[in-house]
Amino acid sequence: MSRPGTLAPSHIPDFDHVIDELRPRLFATLRRKDQREKAVNYVRGILRAEGRKSMSNIAELLGGRAPEQAMHHFISSSTWDWRPIREALAGYLDEVLRPTVSVVTSVTIPKWGEHSVGVNREFLSEYGKVVNFQRAFCSSVATEEVSAPVDWTLFVPEAWGGERVRGRTAEAANNPAADRLLAGAALDTVRAGPSQHLPVLVDAREFDARSVLRELVAERSSWMVRVPEDFRVLPHDPKVPRYGVGPVRVSELSASVKGLARRVEWSGPGSRNNAALVVAVWVLIGDEPGRPGQPLLLLADWSEGQLRPGGFWLTDMGRETPEHLLQLAKSAARVEKDLVETGEQVGFRDFKGRSFPGWHRHMTLASVAYLVALRGRTGVLA
Repeated sequence: MSRPGTLAPSHIPDFDHVIDELRPRLFATLRRKDQREKAVNYVRGILRAEGRKSMSNIAELLGGRAPEQAMHHFISSSTWDWRPIREALAGYLDEVLRPTVSVVTSVTIPKWGEHSVGVNREFLSEYGKVVNFQRAFCSSVATEEVSAPVDWTLFVPEAWGGERVRGRTAEAANNPAADRLLAGAALDTVRAGPSQHLPVLVDAREFDARSVLRELVAERSSWMVRVPEDFRVLPHDPKVPRYGVGPVRVSELSASVKGLARRVEWSGPGSRNNAALVVAVWVLIGDEPGRPGQPLLLLADWSEGQLRPGGFWLTDMGRETPEHLLQLAKSAARVEKDLVETGEQVGFRDFKGRSFPGWHRHMTLASVAYLVALRGRTGVLA
């Protein structure tokens, strides 16, 4: 029986023609022919293996133990650089998908054991218990209809310092805090690659949102940051309650001006029209006397029938309409849904091993498989 979200081999569309079309575009930076063939076979294996997308299951489709050893070396111990493939993937998606936004998302990857690279063990509120998990940050591009990942960052906890991380890069060796790593992932998305012209969305509810905001404010780009409901701001509009009183929670400020909310429609997958009540108010985030910082727009929305806002966003795109900002904000939910559904199919949770580069190579080829699955299933990128 297939794992939920995974297609059994007999029901998988014929992706070979899509892979053959994409291989010269995405794998041209692999210098050797055998590397290009192994990359193609790995992508094929991800899409066709039943259950977990482990090396053993992928290799079983190719002939057993010998292919498994070769595949293990190709992913975990080889020297090929995954970054040019991600750059090619981002370039292709920018050209064909014509995305409207980049979204940086925190991804929790549960693990049974404690031996895969970067595994941490702590209490997670989303599971309601102590679990083993990896923390990754994914950068995706999205439209109103679909999304696709283009880059990944893995958080490496302090316990994984030193020799426990095989083939460390600066990202692992420097071991930044998760908050700084999220900010770094956002800045990389802003600065690099074909998607640098797009507005960037960052969900910072679980992290130090203020430090993420400081980094992005200094960058002077177009962005929206989702903050927790207890995040404090200074009202910057004399006409709103609590102006001049001091910091106030975004939830309290939004509730105090709900009477000014306007009904805004936004479109989702399948051109379905949805509606929400939206308020937008100017605020400051400065928490140092005499340094109020740059005015930002606080956006809060209530879906019809809801008593509490669905989200609180701070943005430097104050000249955009509430309709446009809400549409961008809803892209974050689109990305989260796609990462769960299609991510299951292509094995984002399934790398097992201590190799830091191996994790990145697996996630890169799984992201290629994601693109192939998207094209083969929907034809949206054909």
